[in-house]
Amino acid sequence: MARALSRKGSLMTSGGGPGAMEATHLGALLQNEPDAALDGALQKFKGREALPADANKVITPARKIDDKIVRALHDWQEPRGMTRFAVTQIDQRH
Repeated sequence: MARALSRKGSLMTSGGGPGAMEATHLGALLQNEPDAALDGALQKFKGREALPADANKVITPARKIDDKIVRALHDWQEPRGMTRFAVTQIDQRH
């Protein structure tokens, strides 16, 4: 929906995400790209809608960093970083 509205000149704004807010930004950013670009970006987010379990416990009660949770958060965040990289590449072409 955000992509279609952006193509008609609407300004899209939302929170930061994840989920519907993030999809708003993604649709607006890829408004001038082929459908396959948006479909590919959305596939990278599939199954990653929620933060990893125990994300709020990254610092243990003993004030140590839980490396397992850090790795899970990194893996969860990775597609978002790749999408931002792709958008940067798109911006450089225009």
